[in-house]
Amino acid sequence: MVIEMTRGATLSAERPYCPMTTTWTLPKVEAIVRKALGLADGISHFVAAAAFEKGRIISVPKGNSISLRTDTEPSLYLLLSGSARISVNTAAGREFLVVFFEPGSMWGLRCCLDLQPNYGDVSADTDADVLVLTGANLRELMRSSVELNDAVVQFLCARVRTVSEGLIQFAVWSSRARLASRLLALVRSHGFESEIATVSRVAISQESLAAMIGTSRQRINKLLKDFEAEGMIRIEYNMIVVTDAAALQAVLDDD
Repeated sequence: MVIEMTRGATLSAERPYCPMTTTWTLPKVEAIVRKALGLADGISHFVAAAAFEKGRIISVPKGNSISLRTDTEPSLYLLLSGSARISVNTAAGREFLVVFFEPGSMWGLRCCLDLQPNYGDVSADTDADVLVLTGANLRELMRSSVELNDAVVQFLCARVRTVSEGLIQFAVWSSRARLASRLLALVRSHGFESEIATVSRVAISQESLAAMIGTSRQRINKLLKDFEAEGMIRIEYNMIVVTDAAALQAVLDDD
């Protein structure tokens, strides 16, 4: 069953929802489920139909929370439209952006399986529609499908591979290469093409970039100014404009 939340209706005090502008049908949801998990047609229809029946679709206004680390009930989230961002907070209360999510992005899977909280909070970067499936319903669905279990294992393996590659980059790449890699990843995760002719804007602070690549804000400031002088980016207030993604990629190739 699909539940359309209206403005003012909340699942918690922090999260208002608004009417959806898209009518979500099973074929539309199935196409996004197939993209998220890399499923074949038959199993993607089975999974999407079950999620469509047992889950709910919420519409979240820009800037509002979708999921929090403090949520007591683990759930699986699938972004259907719009964009979102996951961020973490330091003990001092400073927020750092980790990554952007685009339609087809999924999070909360690990929490549904190990029943441990997520490491970050997810908020809507634009107005966003999200399919939410409780952990209990997901586990029930997995018990009924070997193919879904295989897809989940592959998905989690891909996540582990990404983390492992990040650790290797952190250990052996220069801070210049790590910054170029992170900027490209943010552009791609924000739904932009990374072709040389594309101008892509990513809203992010220098403090967040410094935390992402493990260096100081002063070092990030110098590297960004170097990139700007070389024509790869343009620096705006809390915004990085990537003007030459191919040149950023060349930084990685040369490192």
